[in-house]
Amino acid sequence: MQDTAWTEWQDAKAFFDAGKYEDALKAFQSHPIESAQYFHNVGTVYYKMVQPGQALAYLEKANRL
Repeated sequence: MQDTAWTEWQDAKAFFDAGKYEDALKAFQSHPIESAQYFHNVGTVYYKMVQPGQALAYLEKANRL
């Protein structure tokens, strides 16, 4: 049996790689976790969506963890 969290991460990465940033963001945010990797990924998606304020907030949070 495959881990659900891993499947969700793979889905989000597939959306990101395809340039479907809104879908990637929804996939990441549907399973939030308190980890630097999570905040880095969400921040990167916001960066790609040209939302620098949101991107910076998430990337700074990732840096603090």
